[in-house]
Amino acid sequence: MSEEDSWVKKEGNTAIVGLKKEIAEKVKEFVFIKLPEKGKEIKKGEEYVSVESVKWSGHFESPVSGQIIEVNESLFDEPSKINKDPENTWIMKVNLKE
Repeated sequence: MSEEDSWVKKEGNTAIVGLKKEIAEKVKEFVFIKLPEKGKEIKKGEEYVSVESVKWSGHFESPVSGQIIEVNESLFDEPSKINKDPENTWIMKVNLKE
């Protein structure tokens, strides 16, 4: 999937990234998520998260470049949080490259 499938909220030099509501509705119910590695440098367009649902699996491309400073570890235990509230469920926080 493309970087356009993710939302970005900027707070200063930090980007908070999650998946758009349309994706959560299309995928139905996430059952597994592979989060990016904290501390990793990521480039726009690179894969940042892999997900699985009952009938679909795939990955999504990062909409930003920078260093991953935090990941939402609560999604390991409950990936379906993305389906329940995609607009407020973030996946990673990135310190943006200038």
